[in-house]
Amino acid sequence: NPFAGLVSHLRASWLSGKTRPMEYRVAQLEALGRFLDDKKQQILEATASDLGKAPFEAELSEILLCKNELHETLNNLSHWMKDEKVDRTLAMQLDSAFIRKDPYGVVLIIAPWNYPIHLFLVPLIGAIAAGVFWGHDQGAISSLCARLMLLGFLSAAPTVLVDVQPSDPVMQEEIFGPILPIIIIANMDEAIDFINSRERPLAVYAFSSSDKVVNQVLERTSSGGFCGNDTLMHVTLTSLPFGGIGTSGLGMYHGKFSFATFSHHRGCLKRGMGRESLNAPRYPPYSQHKFGVIRATSTVTRKSDCTLL
Repeated sequence: NPFAGLVSHLRASWLSGKTRPMEYRVAQLEALGRFLDDKKQQILEATASDLGKAPFEAELSEILLCKNELHETLNNLSHWMKDEKVDRTLAMQLDSAFIRKDPYGVVLIIAPWNYPIHLFLVPLIGAIAAGVFWGHDQGAISSLCARLMLLGFLSAAPTVLVDVQPSDPVMQEEIFGPILPIIIIANMDEAIDFINSRERPLAVYAFSSSDKVVNQVLERTSSGGFCGNDTLMHVTLTSLPFGGIGTSGLGMYHGKFSFATFSHHRGCLKRGMGRESLNAPRYPPYSQHKFGVIRATSTVTRKSDCTLL
């Protein structure tokens, strides 16, 4: 395994605990921000050369959104890292119960080629924030062969396909290119059935002047994300999770969702050593009286609604 040594080195570094302090994470994130500032022009030139992206699109999608992600994370990291206190039963009112966000360990980030900066840095920001060690792979197409692989793609104009049937080959897998099949449906029910009969998509876009129609699509379909009367714009909000469901992807990125993706939520309970007598009802010999004590102090009851008249 050519990567065994690298993985062992990363794991040893992670076990040293160097990524756990918040100060270390903040320093790494700030360095990433300086990288985006210092290398802005090179990024714009590279995405134009490799992918044919206009500077306007590249700066928006590859730089601005990453800077937003950085600032969202730096603004909130101390809050995300804090232990989360949880409710306790009567029997544990003297104890400490909380959720600790521990870094998972070592992760591999595989970035696709279509948004090479954004789709690498957004997960990386979450990984650094969570305190994990990371490695990077360029994905299926490297920058060295991108020109050859994408030569035909970049010169292809957006194509609209009409009279498409659901059984046509173009509808059997993800279309990773400027191709838009048009499928005619009889009514809203048929459109929703068409969506639901297939694997759940990364996003559903519903266009209509009627809020009722947009809400109907939202309520009756399932997808990684949803955008009404626009496309892609939900991805620009750091406050919304970005990710798929099922075959369209696992996990979520953006802000606190990236942090959670790379964190193990560790359930913790700390009890004092001097209160052993309170545990007596747990031990044999058992009796109905002991069970009654445990039930009275350990039961979670349903809250009832009340209305003041």
